[in-house]
Amino acid sequence: MRILTIIIGLVWLTTSATALILNVPDEYSTIQSAITASSSGDTVLVQPGTYQQNITFQGRAVTVASTYIFTGEESAIEQTIINGGNSNSCVRFNNDETASSKLIGFTLTNGSTDYYGGGIYCYGASPTLSNLIITGNSSEGGGGMAFFSHSSATGSDILVEDNSGDEGGGIYCHDFGDIIMTDLVVRNNSSNHGGGILISYSDPIFSNTVIYDNNAPFGGGVYVYNYSTPQFYNATVTGNSADYGGGFYCSDLQCQPNIYSSILWQNTPQEVFALSTYYPPVITYTDVEDGTWESWFGEGCIDDDPLFANPNNNDFHLTVGSPCIDTGDPDAPPDPDGTVVDMGAYPFTQNEEATVQITDVTEFTLAGNYPNPFNLETVFHYTLRHNAPVELVIFTVAGQRLATPVNQFQPAGRHQVNWRGVDYQGKALASGIYLYRLTAGEYQATGKITLVK
Repeated sequence: MRILTIIIGLVWLTTSATALILNVPDEYSTIQSAITASSSGDTVLVQPGTYQQNITFQGRAVTVASTYIFTGEESAIEQTIINGGNSNSCVRFNNDETASSKLIGFTLTNGSTDYYGGGIYCYGASPTLSNLIITGNSSEGGGGMAFFSHSSATGSDILVEDNSGDEGGGIYCHDFGDIIMTDLVVRNNSSNHGGGILISYSDPIFSNTVIYDNNAPFGGGVYVYNYSTPQFYNATVTGNSADYGGGFYCSDLQCQPNIYSSILWQNTPQEVFALSTYYPPVITYTDVEDGTWESWFGEGCIDDDPLFANPNNNDFHLTVGSPCIDTGDPDAPPDPDGTVVDMGAYPFTQNEEATVQITDVTEFTLAGNYPNPFNLETVFHYTLRHNAPVELVIFTVAGQRLATPVNQFQPAGRHQVNWRGVDYQGKALASGIYLYRLTAGEYQATGKITLVK
């Protein structure tokens, strides 16, 4: 029997004041049976334990989550396990799911398939994924996760490790697999092409991403193929290995990764291997080992030891004196300490005073959105002092609500939200000036956005 619960302050569950919570295993023995019994806006709440099953969202706009959504305890992620039993993908989205279908706070392991997506299979769907560990899965393409056929899934705080696939050991993006990933770690994955990530006929966006210790004959870290223009903001790509393109391998089929404010360091045999001279990578404000004389070594690029804190123990934070501090794209939103954005995935906090201002004075700090004006997409950056319900709403200048890019409970820390200039129905908006309102708890900030086409 379902429990009808009054939800106070947890606005990510539903747009009304009440929400149905289906408890697993107390009320439903399996996650799948709870999903099947759910309705739009419900939450399937899963207690810690190992659940050997392969689940599908069945097109439902529901949240499937561990107790992490209530407690914020990261141990809940490690202790709530969906084990695919080496019989299929752990989780499948293949019924036109939207951002209202959410998977939060799990470890996905032992998913295995001869097709795509050992951990997560996402076909023509655009779910919301967050706070996941995806480990020990395998498939033909995308051992960890596979996104294809017009999938624009969004994800944040995800670890993809120790997965394998024929193509794309960690992540596989194909046929408009235009995902948006933030605070992503991809490590120790392997494949024939793209040990960490393979991108084909897709334009995904990655920000604050660490890609390390992956391997493949071609593209140890990232393999870019077939008319793709992925974007990497504040990436750290290091310690990956291949026969060609330890960091990035770019084929000659109009493959043009755009890399900004990043670090490409100690990949073997080279940081970037690009076959095409007509569509070279676009790399700016990035630290690239031995990249100085390459044609794609663009504005603001450097070739200096980034001075990682402890790379032998996989700590890629910057230390005092690093040449990557304050040398990222000067037009990008500032780091949480208020200084010019750094290169790499982990911003360096330069002074205690700036930290206090962010964490102790206000509920949240909004760094604004970038780029603004924008054409294809703009990104909102903000920092929360406490765990809080967060809502970002886009309006016309007359006050009509057009879109809600985020409406969920989020943990304290640094966040970003990507908006592609579309309304609730996914329809592209016309050029013009729009307003936004970002609310975190009782606090809010507003501003203007200019869309130019």
